[in-house]
Amino acid sequence: MDRTNPPLIDLHEDIGYYIYLGGKHDMEVRREDRHGDIPGYLDANMKIVVGAIFALQRGYTPMGGEVMRRYGEGAGDIYIRPSMPMAAALDVISIYKWLVRRYEEFRLVTGRSDIDGKGIGILMGLEGTEYLDDPGDIYLYKDLGIRLIGLTWNYDTKYAASCMSSKDYGLTGSGEVLLSLAEDEGIVIDLAHSSRKTMLEVLETHSDPVLISHSNYAGLVKHQRNVDDEVLDRLASNGGVIGFTYIRQTIGENPCADALARHIDAVAQRFGDDIVAIGTDLFGCNPPEDLRRIEMITNLYNALEKLGWTRSRIEKLAYKNAERVLRRVLE
Repeated sequence: MDRTNPPLIDLHEDIGYYIYLGGKHDMEVRREDRHGDIPGYLDANMKIVVGAIFALQRGYTPMGGEVMRRYGEGAGDIYIRPSMPMAAALDVISIYKWLVRRYEEFRLVTGRSDIDGKGIGILMGLEGTEYLDDPGDIYLYKDLGIRLIGLTWNYDTKYAASCMSSKDYGLTGSGEVLLSLAEDEGIVIDLAHSSRKTMLEVLETHSDPVLISHSNYAGLVKHQRNVDDEVLDRLASNGGVIGFTYIRQTIGENPCADALARHIDAVAQRFGDDIVAIGTDLFGCNPPEDLRRIEMITNLYNALEKLGWTRSRIEKLAYKNAERVLRRVLE
């Protein structure tokens, strides 16, 4: 698209984790060696970015390494759980709070009234439930500004089975309690990284629309992180959305904007335009070369135009569908 980019809601970026690990935090500077910064977000016309709270420590354990090797080539085997997950989560939350205080271009999104605010909105979300000792901890995190909870990362938790589970037990009793509290508190539920059974059980019972924030289509690429037709059919009935992601292994053998556009187009053709959104996973993945920075999302829009997508359809993908879910769920 050679016109002004439509507003963008990106349902998943690991900005906080990037800085937590020592990445450059001069976000006012455009740096070609990182995935995004204020100049890039402004060029992309970023309206809201979901800033993930991911704080698993880099390291190695045999079992953790086995899980990550199953993820696919290039995934590595470097992740283990932190010994004090809540403390680690607080470190990442403090980074987002600092960004908002340091840069006037950023603002926190904690309610419906913040959706249309000026500048680049950051909506903080937990990526995984390792950080909750008890379902009631949701109250503490809400007070800190959290407005989204992903039920799992790649490890099983006491709340739900993950996409890497060796025994897909779905949602647990504690998970059901957590979902009920999330509804009461206006917290968005994210099913990315969850197991198939977890997704189906949540979609059967949860009255609020949910997100699958960063995944692609299993109908094109069979991968643990991709979503199949039955889940997508129930997601459409739920009023939720799937955020298509830049994770190379989930796009296919030749990951690029054109290949990702085919995932989006295939899902839209089968389940309608109201289900599609964007969840790049920038700062948390190795994106395709033609999507390596956030403003290069224009390449994805151009690829969709080649498939016959109109401006109005691209606007649904870029922000309107995700915005509908946020307006419905946030208090």
